[in-house]
Amino acid sequence: KNHLRWINQLIEYMKDETNSKQMVPALSHKQCYFGRWYSSQGSTKYGHIPEFKSLEPIHHKVHDLGKKLIALKHNGESEQIDQHINELLNLKDSLVNSLHILLKQIRKK
Repeated sequence: KNHLRWINQLIEYMKDETNSKQMVPALSHKQCYFGRWYSSQGSTKYGHIPEFKSLEPIHHKVHDLGKKLIALKHNGESEQIDQHINELLNLKDSLVNSLHILLKQIRKK
């Protein structure tokens, strides 16, 4: 849930045309709540499960794309933002799907 909230905050920030001082979500994959959980408790409990390990590249892509979106906004390249927001939404779906697969694996054990 927390990472979905992060993605939604990023999208809200990107669509805010008032250039308000709305807070930019943490861009580092290690600073967000999911990243901290993944590197600590998640890794300790589920690090041996391949489905857990498959989350990391998706998570990195989400944050890399977030950094790219922020740069586009700050550089005034708004014409590319919608395309990248769609890509971000697709990554969100991939992350949610991978989390569901992980949950199924955890429940089997």
